[in-house]
Amino acid sequence: MKIILRTSSSDENFNGECDYAVLTLTQELAATILQYAGVYRLLKTQIAAEVEDPHFLNSLEFFSCDVEFFSWSQFEEAGLDPDDFHDCHEIPDSFNPEPRRTDLARMYVQDTLVYWESFVKHTNVRIETAGVSMCELAHFAEYGELPPEDSEVPTTTTPREEPEEEDPLDLENLDL
Repeated sequence: MKIILRTSSSDENFNGECDYAVLTLTQELAATILQYAGVYRLLKTQIAAEVEDPHFLNSLEFFSCDVEFFSWSQFEEAGLDPDDFHDCHEIPDSFNPEPRRTDLARMYVQDTLVYWESFVKHTNVRIETAGVSMCELAHFAEYGELPPEDSEVPTTTTPREEPEEEDPLDLENLDL
């Protein structure tokens, strides 16, 4: 299944025509990312206890070629309007133009989401996708389809906008 993701650029005036990313998502990839997220949570818990900083480990990083980047005009030439699709929305398998050239593609796995990043070929301009929630991936891994739009499953977010975690110990209200 191919899904569309918005992108953002580290350079507000240039994105190498990497306006959107297309993720080729399989149930196996979704299950693998969920396993990586479990490893991330385990490492984060262990490291945070030793260094006494819950934000010490921001994400796990993996080289990944699961996304390809495309321009607005490539969607238009294929008869598609990217604005008709929200993030993590399936696009037709027939969409198959030549992707934009990028380097150093990586996947970042966090507690609640995964996102991808790459650099426009021969530049230092970083392109980052919107994040896909672990809840969406779990649904896809189990059922082979994205959750319905009106479901209660949390959807995509912009990277690094993780919800604030509740303190499981609640030290401020601890009676000693």
